[in-house]
Amino acid sequence: MKRGTIYFTGLVALVVLAALTLPHTGRTVETRLQSEMDLALADRGLSDIKVHTDGQTVTLTCRPPSGGEAAPCLAQDLKPAIEAAKTLPGGYGPLLGPVTRIRIAP
Repeated sequence: MKRGTIYFTGLVALVVLAALTLPHTGRTVETRLQSEMDLALADRGLSDIKVHTDGQTVTLTCRPPSGGEAAPCLAQDLKPAIEAAKTLPGGYGPLLGPVTRIRIAP
């Protein structure tokens, strides 16, 4: 084969690959991850924990009790939520699943 044909074939393959992966944008991943986390926390009865997603990073925050002052959130209070994030479908970690990082906000 000629060199130009090989380059053209490679370029076409890259365009096709991009066309297949572009529908899975970051916003779609965030929305899906947010809804999965909300559902996982609701299933475990953890209504006092707020979840914010930024890409594949999940940030957990304690909600103050209704009518009460905001109390500091301890890691042990968030342990069930962290376990919920780690057990989402697809696994946990940069190569395995939807959640690549878990943060705890003050």
